[in-house]
Amino acid sequence: GRIKVRHAWRPRIMVVFFVLAQAWFPPVLHKEDYDFSEYIAENGEKGCKEPSPPKQWFYTFGFRDRNLERLFLQDLCEVNHSRHVVCFIVALLLAVIANVNVFFGIPLMVEEYKTEYKTEDPLRSAWIATIPSFVLIALFPLGLLVWFWARRKESTWALLIPQVCFTCFTCTSSAVLTNYFQSRSWGGWIYRDNEWGHLITFYFFLPYLTLFAWSLPFAMTVEILFMAAIAFFVIVPCLFQGYDDFSIQKIQQTFPYAIEDECNQSEAYLDACTMYFTVIYLTPILLGLGMMIGIGASSWYGDQQSRASWINRKVVQALTQQREQALVQDKEEQKQLIHSIFPPAIAKEVIALQKEDLAMADGYHSLEGSLNRMELSLQAIAGGIGKTVARLHMNVTILFTDIVGFTAMSRVSLPYEVMEFLHKLFVRFDELVD
Repeated sequence: GRIKVRHAWRPRIMVVFFVLAQAWFPPVLHKEDYDFSEYIAENGEKGCKEPSPPKQWFYTFGFRDRNLERLFLQDLCEVNHSRHVVCFIVALLLAVIANVNVFFGIPLMVEEYKTEYKTEDPLRSAWIATIPSFVLIALFPLGLLVWFWARRKESTWALLIPQVCFTCFTCTSSAVLTNYFQSRSWGGWIYRDNEWGHLITFYFFLPYLTLFAWSLPFAMTVEILFMAAIAFFVIVPCLFQGYDDFSIQKIQQTFPYAIEDECNQSEAYLDACTMYFTVIYLTPILLGLGMMIGIGASSWYGDQQSRASWINRKVVQALTQQREQALVQDKEEQKQLIHSIFPPAIAKEVIALQKEDLAMADGYHSLEGSLNRMELSLQAIAGGIGKTVARLHMNVTILFTDIVGFTAMSRVSLPYEVMEFLHKLFVRFDELVD
């Protein structure tokens, strides 16, 4: 039936895009009352094969029927329960891999604090420096626990937990990178140039790869990727002038030692090496942005497939419900017909026999069910009449009548006149009996 939507939404805690799509503006975004039953009634059997999908907001903010969107999100969370658990675990493993170098670098940090910074307790300082890495790793197991709790409260809340985890991961990673590069005035440590691009793409971006399989709504995935792109490739490098690494002078200063002399032997060699290593040093950034675009495209395709599958299931459910209602109505009409023809005792036996025959009939729920039911009803009536169904009735009068001249009258009278005459005659008989 029709879905009521005007007062079905409560405020929820969400972030940028998903807030606009799901929580704060349902009256504004609600522009359609989609009714599966009405569509099936208009389109007949085509409703199951070629459903007319509800309209969406630019394929981003979901259905224009906001309550329909809420039902879809609840189903999405229920269907992908196991998938979300696996993605949390894989994201945790990737976060550990991204930060494992920090823990193996603790002895190196101890020596650095001891010799360069002259700290009294270098081991303690080294462990304090690893706290952000522990936070990054702890986000996903903590998120998994909150996710289990949220599913008990309201299923759509559980979809927010991955978004919150990735938002916190983005903010923490950005703070770690900014502090790391602002504290060092010299060039790259591991990589001679664009060290921040390598760290972002090959280390901190690893957990985001799970978005390929997470099956989140497209709006939520876009928000996560958008925030990561702005933080990693705009805000963080701008805070420590990271894009200065791609200046011609900086590129020429970071040629590999093995070919440095060869690149400086002429202007042509120098220009060619500068162009080549500029592309090489840009590769991590381009790779990171390319993976974001790939994740976004995969999320959009998966979201549209999930919505289409869910719509088909809802159409089939509505069609099944309509057929069940029609079957119940058909049974009631047949029952009333039998009671109008036979006395109550005989009608009861005929209906019972009809139920037995229908239970054994093949194709009872098939498309030919209505024809089968009518045929079986006639067979049940015939079978009931052929049996001994005598009953004792007290104070019964049997009247035998013969209408004189009825045959001749029928020949010269119209059919409806004959029927009207018979009707009035038997009404008078009934009145005399009463």
